[in-house]
Amino acid sequence: MPGGEERLLLHQNPQSVMGPRPATMFTLQTGFAAVNYSTRGALPQMIQAITVEAALSTEQKGVLLSAFFPIYCMLMIPAGYLVKNCGAKLSVTLDLCTHAVALLLFPTLGRVFGVPGMVVCLSLLGAAQTPIFPVLNTLRRDWLPKDASRAWVLQMMRVGGSTSSVLIKMLVPRMMRRWGWTAVPYAFGGVSAAFAIVW
Repeated sequence: MPGGEERLLLHQNPQSVMGPRPATMFTLQTGFAAVNYSTRGALPQMIQAITVEAALSTEQKGVLLSAFFPIYCMLMIPAGYLVKNCGAKLSVTLDLCTHAVALLLFPTLGRVFGVPGMVVCLSLLGAAQTPIFPVLNTLRRDWLPKDASRAWVLQMMRVGGSTSSVLIKMLVPRMMRRWGWTAVPYAFGGVSAAFAIVW
């Protein structure tokens, strides 16, 4: 990711914002949001399959469904400080790496420790996704064009995120029918790890 001088140059020269570097940033931001939101969309379907397979009680299912958001909400403010002090690139890298670890460990910890092991992974996943809003806002402030095309770019990013959520709701059930629910965390964890390398 370029430094402050290059960002300033881009802002001073509006014509340059349509060059290859900003287009790359647009693609990366959209992909980053899609990875995070797609995982959230897949979790309820995966937990439903786990509930049926493991014959979990209603209380246990409720614990799994609610494990993501408490720590996600509690760490919102600290995540803002993380992005402000460490920068968006490091914050995204931490997000994606933690995201990948939580998902790839989910089947193993669930098999060994049961519901508590899965709760740990879901809580870690919630912590990983906490920086998403401050990161995206920072990147949009620094890298999106300042001219009339800004509204179009923002809309395309929203469309990309919404489209990925719809596609995931269609894809996840097919994945689970063919390979079982463990395919979901392995696939999404692998994508997160690969995206962290690209980032």
